[in-house]
Amino acid sequence: MSSAPVNPYLQTLMSLVDDLQDQMPEGKYLEAMNALRDLHSGKKPPPPPFVLPAGHVRLTDAEHNEWSAMAFRRDQCRQQIPAVLLEYRRNKILRDVWESICVTDAQTPTKEELWVITREDRTPVIKRALTLMAEEQIKEYNRNKNPKAIHCPFMARNADGKWYKPNLALVDANGYDRCRWDCLCGSKNILCKNWRQHEVSDKHQTWEHGGRQVTKTKKRMMFDKVEGRGKPNIWGNHENHYVVELLGQTISWIQHYHTKYPQNRNEWTNPEIFTGKPKDWVPPELPDAVMAYRRGSVTWLSSAMPRTLPPLPLIHTSGEPDWAWHLTEEDYARFLSMTE
Repeated sequence: MSSAPVNPYLQTLMSLVDDLQDQMPEGKYLEAMNALRDLHSGKKPPPPPFVLPAGHVRLTDAEHNEWSAMAFRRDQCRQQIPAVLLEYRRNKILRDVWESICVTDAQTPTKEELWVITREDRTPVIKRALTLMAEEQIKEYNRNKNPKAIHCPFMARNADGKWYKPNLALVDANGYDRCRWDCLCGSKNILCKNWRQHEVSDKHQTWEHGGRQVTKTKKRMMFDKVEGRGKPNIWGNHENHYVVELLGQTISWIQHYHTKYPQNRNEWTNPEIFTGKPKDWVPPELPDAVMAYRRGSVTWLSSAMPRTLPPLPLIHTSGEPDWAWHLTEEDYARFLSMTE
């Protein structure tokens, strides 16, 4: 017998059941008392029986086994897709290059099928796609780097990180036309168009006359932004060494400014090129990226187009303890029509 104290709510229910005993069939009375006993002992009631949703059809064991076999066949088909087809389907640039030179008509396979079964050397197509991929990355990179130093030698020389042309009409990558910059004198969030006012401000002039001191930590951070001497990337190279790979072929290039918040070269990052130069001297621009192509050792031969199976309808399950598998009526009719 349980020694747990009686819950007052359960005690009230038990009293009501006793009071109504004469008005209840014996089976219902026993059922109610058993339920109250289980509640008192902490026993969880059994889950309600599974009710098939409206518009659904329950699968027999044989139908569920067939559905599982069909799912297995589709998984096998996915595993047998040639690498050239996988890359073709996920790489839009590769598709565009191939489709621009591929001609089909009603009597020939699709462009995708021709890509898989072709006996021609795919190297020129892959190389062209690689070149476009690299050019796209380099263009995006150049859009985010600092303007040329000639646009504002003062900011180029004194900016701590990113700065913009001092132009009210200019908008930055986020669409704001009030572009700001940080100065090495310690001032922050200065409007780019107000660089002249900042140059003659008390804070900047005090820093100028005090020897334009910059901490070793700040110098190192600026140098890392210019040269990309950060942590190695996934290819084991430093972050300013970029590589794109496609079906065993690669294009690599060296890109200065390894972040989207670059740092101009100045007398703290590159003192050797600024020695003896006036404050308005503009250093030469860093060279544009030069792409290096590598063919690789993989030769992709003609492949067979894999079998394409229609997608299976989504199966629903009730879970434990019934494990009832069911489909909507529409999906069930489609499932019955799928003969493989």
